[in-house]
Amino acid sequence: MATLNIKNFPEPLLRRLKERARREHRSMAQQVTHLLEQILEEPEPVVHIGPRRPWSGALT
Repeated sequence: MATLNIKNFPEPLLRRLKERARREHRSMAQQVTHLLEQILEEPEPVVHIGPRRPWSGALT
C-alpha cells in the first residue's frame, strides 16, 4: 500500500479531521481514505464546453 504525505496541512482542518475520525471510530489514515473514496465515487459534474449564448436578461 502507498504512503501519502501532505505538507502545510491547515491546523483547523486537521482538528476537524481528527474529531470526525474519533466520532466514527477510525484512525486518521482510515478516515482520510474513507473520505477520499466517498468523494471519488461521486460522478464528476458535466462541464459544457462550447460557445456561450448571450444572456437575454429574462428569468423564466
